[in-house]
Amino acid sequence: MLTWGLSRMDEKYVAEVRAKLTLPCKDHGQKGNKGGYGVITDPTTKKKMFYHRSVYMQHYVIPPENMIGKVIMHLCDNPRCIEPTHLQMGTHWDNTQDMMRKGRHSSH
Repeated sequence: MLTWGLSRMDEKYVAEVRAKLTLPCKDHGQKGNKGGYGVITDPTTKKKMFYHRSVYMQHYVIPPENMIGKVIMHLCDNPRCIEPTHLQMGTHWDNTQDMMRKGRHSSH
C-alpha cells in the first residue's frame, strides 16, 4: 500500500526501519520540551542535553568527544522514547534524509 507522498522505495525503507523495532518505546517520564524531548543536565559539564542522547551514549559507551557533529535519531519517530534499540547515531544530513524518506518534512 503506497502511503501519500512516499515512493515505493521509501515505503520499503520505512518498513525495514519498523521491522527493527522489536521492543516497545520506553518513555523518558519527564514533561519534555515543546517537541516532547526529555532534557537533562550533564553532571560533568553542567550543560543541558537531550535525554535520549545521554541514554545512547551510556548504553553504547560512547565518549562525548566522539559525538561532535552527531545527532541521535529516533527510528520509532517518538521524541519521548529512550529505548536504546530505537536510537541510531547519524549526522544532521542523515536525520534530514530519514525525515524526508518517512514523509515527515514540511513542504514550504
